[in-house]
Amino acid sequence: MECHGRLDQGVSKHTGPGCLMAMQMPGNDGPDPALLSAAASIVLSQGGPADECRDDFLLVRRLSGQAPGIPKHTCRDAIARAGKLSRDAYTVCDAFREKAYGSGDAGMAAAIRVLEEMSPGFSSSDYRQAFAAGLMWTAH
Repeated sequence: MECHGRLDQGVSKHTGPGCLMAMQMPGNDGPDPALLSAAASIVLSQGGPADECRDDFLLVRRLSGQAPGIPKHTCRDAIARAGKLSRDAYTVCDAFREKAYGSGDAGMAAAIRVLEEMSPGFSSSDYRQAFAAGLMWTAH
């Protein structure tokens, strides 16, 4: 089956806009990159870093709706990892504002590399999105 569309457009078994094929690969301990990207988009759109004590039921349900056929525990894992990414983005961006990684483009690149090390497995686009969200959240 051929699918087209961006990750933030949802999942469909039909070709055309809004199609996302997300699967858990055999032998893989976690969600695949497409599912992680969808989870990151959902979590980062919540307006602030994820609270570790928050019940993510609604976020898992939303992700499950975008990825039918993916087990709930896999969606829950993806949302949990995206939540960690959001908390790490807040921490990294707070330090970036204090010039902990330098300044300008070089400082931004260094901060994003730290974010990649703290929360591995996401795409470069996800890290840039998380960094941008973290900058908004840490603006004073």
